[in-house]
Amino acid sequence: MAGSFDRPRVVDRRGLLWLLGAAAALSVTPGCARWRPEPGRCALTSADPVIDVHCHFFNASDVPVRGFVEYVALGELRDEFLPRADVQTKGLFNGLIAFLVDILSRGAKDAPTEAARLRSGTPLEPASVVQQRKTQILADAIQEMDRRARGIETFGRGVEGLDVEPDYPALMEQLAKDAARPQAFSRSRALSRVGAIGLANDLQRQPSEMQRYIYFALLLLDDREAIAREYLRVFAPSGCVSLVTPSFLDMENWLGNSRARSSIAEQIEVMDLLQVQIARTTELHMHSFVGFDPWREAEGGGSLKLVKRAILDCGFVGVKLYPPMGFQAFGNGEIKFPKGAPRGMETALRRLYAWCESNDVPIMAHAENSLGSLCGYGHRASPSWWREALREFPKLRVNLAHFGSFDELRTQPTPKRCSKDAFGKDAWEFIVGKTISEDGREHLFADLGYLYELTSPQFDDRTRSEIRGYLKQFQSRYDPDVRHLLYGTDWTMIAKELDNNNYMSRLGAQLTATGYTPEQQQNIYWRNAARYLGLGKTDKTRNRLRDYCLNRKIDADWLSAFDQ
Repeated sequence: MAGSFDRPRVVDRRGLLWLLGAAAALSVTPGCARWRPEPGRCALTSADPVIDVHCHFFNASDVPVRGFVEYVALGELRDEFLPRADVQTKGLFNGLIAFLVDILSRGAKDAPTEAARLRSGTPLEPASVVQQRKTQILADAIQEMDRRARGIETFGRGVEGLDVEPDYPALMEQLAKDAARPQAFSRSRALSRVGAIGLANDLQRQPSEMQRYIYFALLLLDDREAIAREYLRVFAPSGCVSLVTPSFLDMENWLGNSRARSSIAEQIEVMDLLQVQIARTTELHMHSFVGFDPWREAEGGGSLKLVKRAILDCGFVGVKLYPPMGFQAFGNGEIKFPKGAPRGMETALRRLYAWCESNDVPIMAHAENSLGSLCGYGHRASPSWWREALREFPKLRVNLAHFGSFDELRTQPTPKRCSKDAFGKDAWEFIVGKTISEDGREHLFADLGYLYELTSPQFDDRTRSEIRGYLKQFQSRYDPDVRHLLYGTDWTMIAKELDNNNYMSRLGAQLTATGYTPEQQQNIYWRNAARYLGLGKTDKTRNRLRDYCLNRKIDADWLSAFDQ
C-alpha cells in the first residue's frame, strides 16, 4: 500500500498519529454519533450481477488475535514506517497493538456459539444492545491500559516479545486527548468505571487519529452474520452486489503461540449456516473460500480433508492460501522454515493442487510483497512461484490477490523494515501478465482488492496517474480484452480506511480514467469472476452450487444470471 500522500519523512509520535489518522477528521460528519460509513455508490446498474471475489466476514474468534493485529491489521504500518521511528514512537505503536489485542480478546462469539444461534432461528441482538456491550468492552480495555500505565495488570498482556515495551502512559494520554478529555488520565489515580465508559463513548464519537482502528476492532467483535449484513448495507445497497465469496484465514501455525478460538472445522460449519441464512433473507448470495495451511496438512492436521468437506458438502466455492506466512506456491523443498515446522509442505500443496485441478476448484492467494510473518517472507507470495506451479498444474483456476499497486516500479517513501523484503525490479503485475500471455494461462486472474493507492482520496493525483499508466501497459501487453482482472474489496480489512464505503464507485471512476470501456468494466465486475469461479452452465462449481442450493432448499435460479 505504499504511495504518495505527503507522509512524514521521520516518524516521531506526532508523525505516527498522523499516519494512523491520515486526516481522520475528514472521515466523519461533525456531530455524528459513531464512525459508521454511509451506504456506498454502485458502479454498475442493479441489473448487473456484480461479484466481489475478495472479502472477509470472520470475527475475532476466528483469528489468532495477537498475530492478526501485529502482522495483518497493522502489518504494513509496521513494515513501512517503523524503521524511521524513534523508541518513544515504537512504544506508542506497541501500546496500540496491546490495546487492539485486548479489545479483540473480549466478547466475540466463537463459531459453535453462533452456529447454535443460527440453527435455533434466534435473530441477531438489537443494534442498541450490541452497541452497549461494545462500549462496555471498550471501557474494559481502557481500564486495563490504565492499570498497565500505572504498573498493574489483571487481564494478561498477550503481547510479550515486542521489540520495544508498550508505552502505556503515552497510549492513555493519547486516548484521553482523542476523546477530548485530556485530564481523564493520571498516573497518580485509577480511572473510575464511570470515567472509562465516558472515554469509551467519546472515543467512538470524536473524530481522531485512532478512531478508525477502534471501529475496526469493535466491528470484529460482531457475529459473522452482523458483519455480513454490514457489508450488505455498505457495499450492496439496492442489490448492488449479487455474489460475495468471503474467505477465512488459516495462519495460526506461523504466528507463534497465538491461537484462534474457533477451529477451521467450526468456521466451516458456521459459514455453511450463514450462507443459507443470507440467501433466504436477502438478495445477496454468499459462498465462501476455505483456508488451507500446508503446515497443518503436513503435520497430519487434515487441512485437505477439511477443504474437501467445505467444497463438496458445505457450499464453499474455493480455497484461500496465504503464502507470506512462510511458504511458496511452489518449490518449497530448498527453503528454510521456522523452527518446529514439519517436513512435507511441498507435498501437501501438490496434493491440494491435484485435487483442485481435477475438480475445477478455484484457489485465491495473497500475492503482494507484504504482511510476511518473518523477515524475507513477503517475497514468498511472488507470482513467479505460481508461474512454476501452473507449469505442472496448468488447468488450475487461480486468483492472485492485491493486484495493481505496481510497487516495484514506483518510488517508495521508505525502505522496508526488512531488507530481504525490499522490492525488486520486476513488477509482480507484469509477472502475472507474462504468465497469462506467454504461457497461455486462461484461468489465471488477479483481483483489485484493497487498491487504495488508486481509489483513496488520501493519495495524490500523481500516484493515481502513475498507476493508471501501468494498468494501461498491462492491458496493451498482456490482457487486451480485459479478461483476467477481478473486482474485490478486501472488506473487512478496508473498514479501517477512509471512504471505504465508496470503493466500488471510486474504482469505477479510476478504471474509466484509465480507458477501460463500460463493456470491459463489466468483465472486471463480474464476467471474469464467473469464468474464474466456474459459474457457466456446464461448469463443476455451478453444478455443486446448484446441488447445494437444492439440498438446503434455496432457490438456485439466481445462477442463471451467470450463463455465458
